Parts: sequence; C-alpha cells; structure tokens
Amino acid sequence: MDRDVDVFSPLVLLTVGYLMGTSSSSSNIKEADSPLPFFVSSVDSPSRLGLVIESYIVPLYSILVMVILVAMLNNEYKAFISMKEGGRVKFESVKRGSVRKSSSRRSLMNSKQSSNRQVVTEKKPASAAVAPAPTKVAPIEPVPEPVKVTPPEPKVRDLSGSYLLKKHENFEAFLIAMGAPWAGRKLVLKESPSMEIKMAGKNFHVKVTGLLALDVEYEIGGPAKEVPGKKENTTDTCTALANGAVRVEKIFHKKDMTVYFDRSLSEDGKVLTLDITSIDKAGKKVLSKNIFERT
Repeated sequence: MDRDVDVFSPLVLLTVGYLMGTSSSSSNIKEADSPLPFFVSSVDSPSRLGLVIESYIVPLYSILVMVILVAMLNNEYKAFISMKEGGRVKFESVKRGSVRKSSSRRSLMNSKQSSNRQVVTEKKPASAAVAPAPTKVAPIEPVPEPVKVTPPEPKVRDLSGSYLLKKHENFEAFLIAMGAPWAGRKLVLKESPSMEIKMAGKNFHVKVTGLLALDVEYEIGGPAKEVPGKKENTTDTCTALANGAVRVEKIFHKKDMTVYFDRSLSEDGKVLTLDITSIDKAGKKVLSKNIFERT
C-alpha cells in the first residue's frame, strides 16, 4: 500500500454520518423490532441510516482502519530501516572515500619521494662525472746525501831518540795491580832502564831494556797484533792521540785487564813522558807516570 493514501477523509465522513444517525434515532430506537438489513434499498429516515452505519459499516470501517494503520506502520518501519541502511551505506562510502583519499595521498607522497630519490640518484653521476681540476705537484728534489767528512788524522810528533829513566810516580801501585810480587817490584823500582824509539811514517818501533824489556814494532792506526810476553800474550793496538802522543793499548786476557801506554814529548824535545793507565775487570783504574830524558 502506498504511503500517500488519504485515509482521513472517509473516516471523517463516516464519523459525521454516524453521529447524525445516532442523534436523530435516540428517541425512536424502541420502535424498531430488529435492525434493518444491509440489503434494504430505501432508507426512510436518518435514524435508519445511523443504524445501518452503526451495525454494518462501522465494524467494516474499523477493520479497514486497522489494516490501513498496520500498512502505514509497516511502511514507516521499512522507511526507517531503509533510511538507517542508507545512512550506514553513506557512512561506509564516506569512510571508504576517506581511506581512498588517505591512500591516494600516501601513494602521491611515495611517488614524490621516489621521484626525489630518482632526481638525487640522477644528480650523483652528474656531480661525480665532474672531475676535479688536477693539482700541480711540484717535483720532489732529491735529497743530497750527507757528505762524509773524515776528520784529519792527528799530527803525531816524531818521538825518535834514546831516553833514560829519571823518575817514576805511583809505579809500584801499577805493579801491584799487575800482580807483581814484592821482591820483583823492589828490583824494578831500583833500576834505571833505557828506551829507544824509531819512527818512520806510520811505523813505530820501541825497545826497552832492563827487567821489563820490550822490543816491538807497531803500525800507527793499523790492525791489532798479537805480542808475546813473559807470562802471557797480549793483543796490542797502536793509535795516535790528538795531542801528538802515541798510544799502545795492551789487553791482558788472563788477567782480564787493559793497560794504556801513552808516550809524549815535551816542547823542547828533551823529556819523554810515559803515562800508564790500568783498568781491571771491576773498573778499578790505576794511574802512574815514568819520566825519561833524552840522552
């Protein structure tokens, strides 16, 4: 049934007719033996019309009204349900639209980011393709090798001549350090040995008489040489000193001792000094001196 059916107009007409019939037949109800059948074709008075309406039409009308009301309620319910479903659909569509908008925005942002990355990656090769200007490197000059300066050899005075011992200083301490016995020390201290030196270029020949006799030829600045002795052999080396003296270094292997004999000549050439320095394995040093005069 359609929602636009006009139900109220017939209802109003039937209600008015019913009221008129009941009001006019209120005084003549008792005269009627039975109600007028619905098929009576003529109505003589308004009271009979009211009776007909009251007896037949009103119940039918009531049923009709109830049917119409039920139909109207059904239509209203359907309209309400459809409106509710329409609102839900609209809400769902709005929600889907917002989701689609957000997804489209995200896709747009992602596409922008990817395009920016592509631009950056495209710019990198361009920047990398630009090679820096080559810098001029100055040629490295070779470092000159240091010049080896050999120091000049010390000028050695010619000590050639014959000399005689005149005195000695602390010579007994040297003999004690060398392990000489008491009797031998006293004999050595009492004698006056002589010394003869011959020099020619780098050759140095020395000869000593007496109890400590010696006759050895050396090369100044030359290699070490083995020299025989009374009790043990020694390793000797001859060098020139800065003051013009000549040094003979003797190493006593058994005693584990080193002795330096430095011979120097005075300015007038008349006095030859023999400085003796002994150093034992403990580092103890003993100094002594012998004075010779030219003969």
